[in-house]
Amino acid sequence: MTEDNARMANLLSRQRNAFLHDGPPDLAMRKARLARLRAAVLAHREAIKDAVSADFGNRSRHETDIMELSCVIQAIDYLSSHLRRFMKRERRHVHFFYRTAVSVG
Repeated sequence: MTEDNARMANLLSRQRNAFLHDGPPDLAMRKARLARLRAAVLAHREAIKDAVSADFGNRSRHETDIMELSCVIQAIDYLSSHLRRFMKRERRHVHFFYRTAVSVG
């Protein structure tokens, strides 16, 4: 296993253990995380545009702003405003053949 693979496996293990210990995040935590993501995207906007321009051979910074960054910001805003509804529990129909099955994990 390479060093990067080992680091990723360690990170995944820590995330899994944190989830098992703390459970799923509540609405306030999810909104706070989305707000932090939004702030990070805005704070690093120029660096992101520079990186995309370098990757695509001098891509227009305005195009990156409109096609990439604005879409991400709008998606974060949409998720934040609809998060409560997305978190609501939903009943799901289970086919007769699977009613005796159990979830393992």
